Amino acid sequence: SFIGLARILKSEHQQYSFNSLQKLEGVRKGQTVEGLVELKQYLKRFGYYPSDVNLMASDFDDLLESALKTHQNYFHLNVTGILDDSTIKQMMIPRCGMPHITPNNTKSKHTKFHMEASDAASANIVIAFYSGDHGDAHASSPEGGRLHFDADEKWSANPAMDQIDLESVAVHEIGHLLGLDHSSDSNAVMYSKIPPGTVKRDLAQDDIDGIHALYGN
Repeated sequence: SFIGLARILKSEHQQYSFNSLQKLEGVRKGQTVEGLVELKQYLKRFGYYPSDVNLMASDFDDLLESALKTHQNYFHLNVTGILDDSTIKQMMIPRCGMPHITPNNTKSKHTKFHMEASDAASANIVIAFYSGDHGDAHASSPEGGRLHFDADEKWSANPAMDQIDLESVAVHEIGHLLGLDHSSDSNAVMYSKIPPGTVKRDLAQDDIDGIHALYGN
């Protein structure tokens, strides 16, 4: 069974900053520019680089161009391989902390479950709000059972234009807990980004199809 608990803790997770990315607008293959390492780390974190690649060089190589094109294609941007304004703006939108692309999206069906409250010691799912350098909301696979929210974010059940809808993000992260990956359909709850002030709590057909694929009808 899946059982849960909410609690508030601090974390030492690294928070990714995008201030320097705005200074990189227009960079392209063949250039060596200070700050490209952070761009590479961003793309690697969200699944656009192999996990074993060394990203410490500040050169815009073929691998970075390929990763950037894949990112642009995923978000239906103009695929240029250049860090243009529209790509930077897409990167700046609040997003789920889980990868956009996973190495293997072939999943077996999961068993049915029920939910009940429990303490942290015996819970299969632990929901936590973390303060400090924690990054964005993210959840693990069904086997991991962790759902983390950034306690420093401006959460709301009725969000203004500078707030994030807690329920929309919770529905998205619960999707990860149930085994769903990100969707490239911007209408889907499982789309990886949600702008401030946006409410997206109702499942799209892509979300429903994904759950049916995992758990049956």
